[in-house]
Amino acid sequence: MSESTKRKYSIEVLGEVYQLVSDESEDHLASVGSYVDGVMREIARKSATDDTGKIAVLAALQMASKLICLERDHARKARESEELMARIDAALQVTPAQRQ
Repeated sequence: MSESTKRKYSIEVLGEVYQLVSDESEDHLASVGSYVDGVMREIARKSATDDTGKIAVLAALQMASKLICLERDHARKARESEELMARIDAALQVTPAQRQ
């Protein structure tokens, strides 16, 4: 999107306010901020450190792991869908070009 559609937002994570510029909706950014805050608070609660830098890295690692798992699952499901469509097309004797 263009620069003109970007807006400034404030998000609070672990008691710190961060200023963001984004073209995402305010609701979306509020959800993101709330999610990150929740992950970091849970890690802070369970860990023996109050070092926000370490908590942030642990949160980033946890969220990256979750993202990678979701991406892997999505790719697997996309392959399965393509295979199923190919089997259906073969059963119906339809070429991929005819399907479109």
